[in-house]
Amino acid sequence: ILHTLHQNIRSCFRSRNMLRDRISVFRKAREKSIFCLPKIRPTYCLFQADLQDNSWEVPTELTLRNDLINTTRVSVKCEIVDNEGKVVSSSKCSGTILDKEKKILKCKFNVENPKLWSPETPYQYVMRTKIYVDKKEVDSVDTKFGFRFVELDASKGLFINNKYYKIKGLCGHADFGLTGKAVPDNI
Repeated sequence: ILHTLHQNIRSCFRSRNMLRDRISVFRKAREKSIFCLPKIRPTYCLFQADLQDNSWEVPTELTLRNDLINTTRVSVKCEIVDNEGKVVSSSKCSGTILDKEKKILKCKFNVENPKLWSPETPYQYVMRTKIYVDKKEVDSVDTKFGFRFVELDASKGLFINNKYYKIKGLCGHADFGLTGKAVPDNI
């Protein structure tokens, strides 16, 4: 990517000083990892918690992508961290990803009596995911989430953590952007 950027810059800037300044900016950006993505990185993280006898079971699926030209053995360490920075649960998983392929790795957590998220008390946890190749950390991702019970009943309404909430507002999609939120007469 960076080589192509350098070629494009050379064709755009005729002055040597101007070119040197622009290349310097791109080198600084590269050092800050703006243009350089890790060769093995997460593309998707899915988890849904289930309550089992005052303990929440959190099965997690992590999709990893291997942009290397060879098959690579990876290990993943996931931690659930509370607002105070304390690790409340952790899990490890590993797998082999073929070159230029994606693979789903699965981890499972158990969290005892977590603080529940609600609109009044939006307590959030962080799932910290670290990816290792040859015992060297190559990427990490933090995903915020909250534990809560959600029930939507057609006759009773919305309940979060067994408390009723009146839904106020709507999901106003911009399907008809040129005509505002009204549906056109021809539909």
